[in-house]
Amino acid sequence: MPTPHFEKTSKSLKLKMNLIWGIFLIAPIFYMGVLYKITMTGTELSSTPPNNAFVSTLVIISIVIGMLSFFFPDFLVKKMTSQIKLQNHHPNQPLDKMDEKEREDMRLITAYFVSFLLKNAMAESIAIYGLVLGVMTDDLKLFLYFAVPSILLLIIHRPNIEQATNRTF
Repeated sequence: MPTPHFEKTSKSLKLKMNLIWGIFLIAPIFYMGVLYKITMTGTELSSTPPNNAFVSTLVIISIVIGMLSFFFPDFLVKKMTSQIKLQNHHPNQPLDKMDEKEREDMRLITAYFVSFLLKNAMAESIAIYGLVLGVMTDDLKLFLYFAVPSILLLIIHRPNIEQATNRTF
């Protein structure tokens, strides 16, 4: 039976992760709105359109980042899990009241949180590349080629704390 401290901490972390994930998920939609506003005003922000090599480079970087987001954060987390030191942040919730399994689960959840942030940041960066290209070309369609994969990756990498405590990541 989990202690109240563990239950409260994991529930709080789950809420924070869902909130952060929602913000990451809304960002590409916000970028699309900004880009739409820019393209509709008719003001040209870039004097010269990007060459094909630049566009191709951003596409390749986006593909590599998307592929790396599936395994690189988990690889880093596996390396750092044993180095995580839990600390009391609140005097009314001491860690010494948790048993060893709960402490290990808290380490895993903390490591999973780091992995979750990295995966979502990597997915978000793809939408940012699309935003840059969209502003440079004054083309909303080009942005969508980056935003859709970004949103799909964010949906794939949605938070799942149970995955951390089941040690399946």
